[in-house]
Amino acid sequence: MRVDRELKIDLPPLPWEGGCQCGAVRYVLRERPLTLYACHCKECQLQSSSAFGLSMRVPAVAVEITGRTKMTKRADPASPPVVGVFCPECG
Repeated sequence: MRVDRELKIDLPPLPWEGGCQCGAVRYVLRERPLTLYACHCKECQLQSSSAFGLSMRVPAVAVEITGRTKMTKRADPASPPVVGVFCPECG
């Protein structure tokens, strides 16, 4: 038997603001995310030091990032390439 349920979550009003732990990089999100998911590929496990990495897809025009960032690219034959953008001060 299949049961379909609609999951409703009350989210805070936009814009959403946040940033890194040290405060050097900040963001403002002006639209709701397209999706949020947990990826269990090897690259995400390495990046997060966990069993998974969390990713949230948002339209590029909906997010504003301020502060100096650093970018890394990692590739593993068993996983899709991963690009990481992070704060160079606190990671």
